[in-house]
Amino acid sequence: MSDRPAPPRFFDAHCDTVMKVLDHGADFVGGEGDAHVTFPAMMDAGVRAQIFACFVLSEQHPGDESERAETMIRTIESMAAGTEGEMRIARTRGEVRDAFAGGPIAAILGLEGADPLEGKAERLRHFFDLGVRDLIFAWQDNPFSGTAFGENTPLTREGERLLGLAEELRVMVDVSHLSDRAFDDVCGMATKPFIASHSDCRALCPSLRNLTDPMIRALADRGGVMGINLAPGFLDPEVHWWQAPLFERAL
Repeated sequence: MSDRPAPPRFFDAHCDTVMKVLDHGADFVGGEGDAHVTFPAMMDAGVRAQIFACFVLSEQHPGDESERAETMIRTIESMAAGTEGEMRIARTRGEVRDAFAGGPIAAILGLEGADPLEGKAERLRHFFDLGVRDLIFAWQDNPFSGTAFGENTPLTREGERLLGLAEELRVMVDVSHLSDRAFDDVCGMATKPFIASHSDCRALCPSLRNLTDPMIRALADRGGVMGINLAPGFLDPEVHWWQAPLFERAL
């Protein structure tokens, strides 16, 4: 029997790699370019599941938010195809379990901000059919939800509809970036576990993107999990200077 420790197995709940591939020409399969997450690095690190964020803001892509998100999804599909079976798009819990049992790495499609839904919760069905299984309602305040650096508004009526539909479709509800009031709404309305894919501890670094201790406890009590954001500005208050005015205005 070998005394060698088992290799690590990680679930990385957020990366922006598809933007690096699509907009900057990063080579995901070959590992060349400025992407933090590449296929060779994932293999070396023992990543068995990876949520790839499709980040689309209406102000950057007015009128073609949906088309931009679909282009990002096709790009991730191409990235997976380039691994020759070592990574595949995962649409079911069974495919994620297979990944941790030695099968292909599970690539999970996520919408970082629901702007591609164009203000209509029902549009989530279309993106579910395309394979989306993780949803952050907003990155900036939008028709569904307030956000951490917005006006601290709660879920809107359409946001409440979106929450219900996400649970119906079994799309993971992701509270990273949401305002404190929207987080409270999700806690009060959700009937299934939800996640915070990339948030840190506000007690350690006072970014409004981070969660308070009671929020972290509420997340855990509802069966959810929290992925740690390794960006220094969310970990170290000494690096957090660039968000200080926003934080002070919110007090």
